[in-house]
Amino acid sequence: MNKKNRSRLILGVLAVLLLAGAALFLFLDRPLADEEKARLKKTLTYRPGISVGGVDLSGLTYQQALELIEPVREEMQAEQTITLTYEGQSWELTAQKMGFDYNWDEQLENALFVGYQGSLVTRWSQSAASDLAFDVTFTYTEESVRAAVHDVVEEINHDPVEPYAEPNMGSGGKFIYHEGTPGMKTDENEVFTEVMSRIQNGDYATPIALKVTRTQPTGTVEDVKECTKLVSTAATEIIDDSPNRVYNIKKMAGIINAQVVQPGEEFSINALAGIRTEASGWKLAPGIENGTTTDQPGGGICQVSTTLYNAVLKADLKVTARQHHSWPSAYVAMGRDATISSYGPDFKFINTQKNPIYIFAYASNSQCYVEIYGKPLDYSIKLESVVTETIPAPSPKKTEDPTLDVGKQSTVSKTRNGYRVEVYKYYYRNGVQFDKVLDHQDYYKPFQGLVAVGTKPTPSPTPKPTVSATPPASSPTPSPSGG
Repeated sequence: MNKKNRSRLILGVLAVLLLAGAALFLFLDRPLADEEKARLKKTLTYRPGISVGGVDLSGLTYQQALELIEPVREEMQAEQTITLTYEGQSWELTAQKMGFDYNWDEQLENALFVGYQGSLVTRWSQSAASDLAFDVTFTYTEESVRAAVHDVVEEINHDPVEPYAEPNMGSGGKFIYHEGTPGMKTDENEVFTEVMSRIQNGDYATPIALKVTRTQPTGTVEDVKECTKLVSTAATEIIDDSPNRVYNIKKMAGIINAQVVQPGEEFSINALAGIRTEASGWKLAPGIENGTTTDQPGGGICQVSTTLYNAVLKADLKVTARQHHSWPSAYVAMGRDATISSYGPDFKFINTQKNPIYIFAYASNSQCYVEIYGKPLDYSIKLESVVTETIPAPSPKKTEDPTLDVGKQSTVSKTRNGYRVEVYKYYYRNGVQFDKVLDHQDYYKPFQGLVAVGTKPTPSPTPKPTVSATPPASSPTPSPSGG
């Protein structure tokens, strides 16, 4: 190539580069920095003829535009709601639930910054236009729509609700009976496919009629009524009727009253009642502690657990936790008591029936009463306690008490005999015994009492002081009268 042609080639290349540079300069986008955007939002107003999402923003500040378009934003979202219907029921898939992401904020900025951002060509063309409309669009993902459909379908789909009984705390019988309701099931994939079609076609006005399979309950209210009959009862006499003890018994009876125990469920009286403290409303009353009685919050409530225990035995339910007292209780036969403590023994049993059981408990000033309802047994149970051995207690231990006078004694804790007891269940059908079962054996340890013996010396009587006899004073001798 000669020198002349080489020069022409260089000039041509330079011309192309200049043209490319000019084009790049004309079409190169010029974004605004965040600091610049913040400044312009405070100083600019929208040019005449500017609209965003169909809302005319001419002459408004950015803040005024935000306030003006807010109801329009809400209306747009509300319009893009897909409704699912079935037999008068409806469920809504809102734009928010489906994850629609609108570009309102981006377009509000673009409209405000006309002439300040973008390429030179863009700015020139926008400046020359008398009207500029910025459309608002939205984006979404199939995952977000599917998640929304899943949530609604989960709400729609449910198993049938069987008829059931509710303990009645008011008047009019022990139970309130509720009819069952059918189950519903719709296909999630079918619903998702139809929802996606509506979104792609922009069809939000026409509801989607669901195809639903209904499943009827297997039982009836009459079946439930057959399983809410009296199974067993137990009653104990309240011997110590001190006001605080009676209050605690009534409170505990109220706590277990109307409790429902489902099939296979374990009932725990401590879990239900919680820790007994004065702050939680329990009153101080005598309770057994360390071989003697002391005032405790909730003292006396073992009478309720004992009464429940006897009802559970007669209902032939499975006892899983039970402990007898340190010595036999006066209000129930030996071997049939059940002690409980906030931080110690509990009374538990499992509902071994195939249907719920219901506990009703009451207490008056003289009696504690428990009833268990469920499916009645085709037999009845009677309980018998048999004392197989009485273990005499050793003579009480004596301890000196310097606060008692010599010769005086005071019982600190009583001496109590021990016992071995067997508790039997007798099974009857139509009044005829058909079985006898040893349910359990108890051992009440003998308890050596404690007697305080006085050692305080009796003070000697203080002698009275001797008083000396004082002679009577002499009377004056009368003078003889003269004549």
